[in-house]
Formats: sequence, C-alpha cells, structure tokens
Amino acid sequence: MANIKRGIVSGDIEKRIITGAIVNDQFCSQLCRMAQKHYFKIDYARIVYLWLQAYYKQFKKAPGKEIQNIFAIEQDTMKEADADLVKIFLSELSQKYAEGDGHINYEYLADQARNYFKERSLILLSEKIQGHIALGRIEHAENEVRNFNRVTKNISNWFNPFDQATIGTIFDDDESNQLFAMPGVLGELGGKFERDWLVAFMAPMKRGKSWWLQELAIAAIEARLKVAYFSFEMNKNSMAKRLYKRITSLASNTDERKYPVMDCMRNQDNTCKKLERTSTVGVKPPDSDKLPNFRYVQGYMPCVACRDRRDGSYISAAWYVMIKPKELGIRAVSKKSKDLKMLYGNNLRVMAYPAFSASFDDAENDLEDLESQDGFIPDVLCFDYFDISNPGSGVNNYSERARADYVWTRGKGLASRRHCLVATVLQSNRKSISKSSLEQEDTAEDIRKLAHVDLLFGLNQKPDEKEQGIMRVSVIAHRHEEFSFKGEVMVLQSLALGQPFLDAEWSGKGNQK
Repeated sequence: MANIKRGIVSGDIEKRIITGAIVNDQFCSQLCRMAQKHYFKIDYARIVYLWLQAYYKQFKKAPGKEIQNIFAIEQDTMKEADADLVKIFLSELSQKYAEGDGHINYEYLADQARNYFKERSLILLSEKIQGHIALGRIEHAENEVRNFNRVTKNISNWFNPFDQATIGTIFDDDESNQLFAMPGVLGELGGKFERDWLVAFMAPMKRGKSWWLQELAIAAIEARLKVAYFSFEMNKNSMAKRLYKRITSLASNTDERKYPVMDCMRNQDNTCKKLERTSTVGVKPPDSDKLPNFRYVQGYMPCVACRDRRDGSYISAAWYVMIKPKELGIRAVSKKSKDLKMLYGNNLRVMAYPAFSASFDDAENDLEDLESQDGFIPDVLCFDYFDISNPGSGVNNYSERARADYVWTRGKGLASRRHCLVATVLQSNRKSISKSSLEQEDTAEDIRKLAHVDLLFGLNQKPDEKEQGIMRVSVIAHRHEEFSFKGEVMVLQSLALGQPFLDAEWSGKGNQK
C-alpha cells in the first residue's frame, strides 16, 4: 500500500495540547515557553491557554482538577458560546479520567505541539507579510521577518545541556521516560523499559515468542500505559483468544493437567535438613543435574520456606500440582475484561493483518488513523513481528539481509519519533534449536539487528523443560546497562492456560543476587 500521510486537524491537535497542559506538569511548562495565544485557532483553546499560563506562572505546575474551579470563576466573563464549549471540553476530560484513560505520552505531544506551532507561526507570518505588501509597506514586511526569527527560538529543538533549567528538565525526564518493568525477578534481570527503546525477545521457532510479547503488553497495561499491538501473522480471533486465556487463566481443554510450581533443589535431592522443610523424602539423587520426572512420590511436597532469605539456602527448582481448569467462555471473559478496564483503563488496541501481507507503512498509517479518529496515542507499540512484515515496494531490489536491516531500522526510528517503547520478537538461527542457552551469534539473517535493539532477551528452553513448563530467560544485549551472559531467570509457565509467566526465580543460586 502507498504511504499516505494524514494532515493534522487544528481542532484535534489544539484540544490534545490543552488537555496535555492541564494534566501534565512537564508539558505545561514546555507549552508556556513555546506557545503564544494567537497560535491557537479555536477561541476556547486560546482562552484556556491563558488560564494555564497564569496558573503555571504562579504555582509552577499544571492545574489538573483545579481547572474546574478556574472555569467556575471565569465563566461569567466569557461569551455564552465559548463558555458552553469549555464546559463540554472539561466534562469530556473528567469522563476520560474517571475511566482511567488520563495518561499522556507528553514527549510525543510536545513534538506535535512544536510542529503545529511552527506551522501556525508561518501561516500567521505569511498573512502579515501579504497584508503589508498589499498596502505597499515593504519595510513593515521586512520587520515581520526579522521579528519572526526571534519568535521561533522558543520553538526550536536546540538545547544547552549545561544550562541550569535544562539540567533540571533532564533529571525530570529521566523519571517520566521510565515506563515499567516485567514482574518479579524478571524485572530485576531486564530493568525498567524506557521511551525511545526497541526491545525484543529471541528464541528458536515454536518456543512461545508471541506469548512473551503479549506478556509485555499486559505488563504495560497494568502500569496504566496505552498499548497498540500489531500482528503480521495471527488473525483477529486467534489474537483475541490468547488474550482471553491470559486474563482468565481458563483453557479450551478442561482435562486434568500438571501445573508447575516453585520448589527447592535441596528439597528435591533430599539434602535439606531444616525443620521448616515440608517434605520427608526427595525425588532425585543429590549428584544429578537432570530434571526430576514430574510424577507422584508419596510424602513429597514442594518447599519454598527459605525462598525469601537470599542467603543461599534456597536453590530454585520446579515441581507440579494437578489442576482441572475451567473452560474458557463468554461470561468469564466479559467479567475479567470489565475488571481490567476498571483497574487499568481502556488502554489496548489490536490490529491483526492477513498473514505476511502488511508493511511498516500500513502499520504507521493505521497508527495515524488511531490517533486522529480515537485520540489514542500509544506509549508502547508491539509488533509480532518485524521480520514477517511485507517490506514494501521501495525495497524490492534489496537483499534479504538488507530488507531485515531496513525494517529494524524503521522500528527503532518509530520508537524515537513517537517517544514510545517498541517491542517485537525475532527467530534465532537453525543452529540455536539444539542449544541450551542462546548467544549473540544466534541472531538470524542479519547481525545488525543487535545494533538496533536497546534490550534483547533470550528465551531458552530444552525439550524436557518445555514438557515441564520451564523456561530460562536471559539478557543477550543491553545498550544502556551492564549485563551478564550467564545470568538467567527460571520462569514457570502454562501456555495451555495462556500463562507464559506464572512465577520466576533466579536460576540455581542466583537468588543470592
């Protein structure tokens, strides 16, 4: 498909700008520095901007809910039509926050505001120049051009890193740029994800990469962030069913099954002599590195009594319990969906394309539609996955490696332009299928993918681990932090119940970390 750029409708962008300045301190500060009242075309937006400007000058913060009190004081001095429009706007804003949908990607909005004000200032300059020329006032027209150069300094992207105000802004931005982390010790492994990052999960085929991308999306939603999820492979129904399983822990098949739970290696090999131990027997020899068979052993129970001590007493292992899951159905999904919206907001949008048909241009155009039609500006973009997207007609003559690099370059660029986290998955090469743990050399097609990612997770799983619902997650590359190739987190999972992450602990003696 052709890459068609949508124009910004002034009413939409001005409404978003004013909304952002009401609710976000940092954006309000930036707006007061870059905007002038005549940049706004809409009368009520111009009025509310002047309120914001006065409030920020006095209190050095965005007004938030206080905007309602400002309106109550000012409405008697306004034209009735303007007062009605402001009342409707504030009512919509209150409703949005009541539904838990009040978070904004303020850096992306700041870029939009800056571009919009540049456009508006040029239009206003053109109108003034044409007016002076029509009246024969050439010197006045020249003065307008000279004055314009001074005005545009406030809208420029240039900054001095050693300026005192800039230093404060940079440290404020550090906190706002940090979005969320994966749960538990997996969050310790990868740290907090940040805006402008490209994150990926790497594994051989059929190891649950898409499940992990979905898990990242769920973690973002639970952090009250807006997520847009693109599938270049799975259809709408398959995508939805996976999400339904994830939020309900229900299954399509209700047969009794083994369900992995945490245990301790010292409990399994019968070397633990602590009084608080739950078992009296073991399930494997002390000198064996093999996983024990998941089978009933009389007198044996999993034990995690020392798990929280972090003194080396506990060595992570896995055992099982038997469960009989309930069947996935409309009533359970409807209830959980309502609960999810009430707790975390209406913050997920999914686009499922016919397999292998959509390009990056299609995804970007759909993002623009989502923004212009629904006002939905994502904090997190998930792509399942880059390497199976249609590269588009512009790269038909590229080699397979060059096409891969082109798509990954665009993915990283999208993260920077939209000031959001972009997440995807990639398939490791054929040699990695039989490896216990993945390494950087297992990257398929083009090693330059490692140059584009900010954080790359490895999903490691041997055949016996797959059978028992165990996966080991590692960090293969990290642009911003030191990491160890040897550090792994053992994760328990049940994909039949839609759960790629049930529990996690540092592998072996890593719990001393």
